Amino acid sequence: MERLEAFTHVTLKMDTKTADGARLTYHAADEQYVMAGAGAVPVKVVVKTAATTTAPQSCRETTGRTLTFKKATDNIEVDGKDETRIDTRPIPCPPPSR
Repeated sequence: MERLEAFTHVTLKMDTKTADGARLTYHAADEQYVMAGAGAVPVKVVVKTAATTTAPQSCRETTGRTLTFKKATDNIEVDGKDETRIDTRPIPCPPPSR
């Protein structure tokens, strides 16, 4: 497989990250995921940070027009594409899924 595409209400769950959008394209050659929103609905990613001895578990949500996740570097880039402001804010962590 070189590329995988998914459309309409796509959810990507990877380790401590959960992203929701309208379209997802996975590029196998460089293990890169590109997700986009649709119309006025942005793409959203929630990143959980594990609790430590000095800090509780925390979650932050980032929204924008597109999201690029590079697995090799564990790096997320969110872009507003000059149409939407990128917004990052702390949120309550969702309960664990079963």
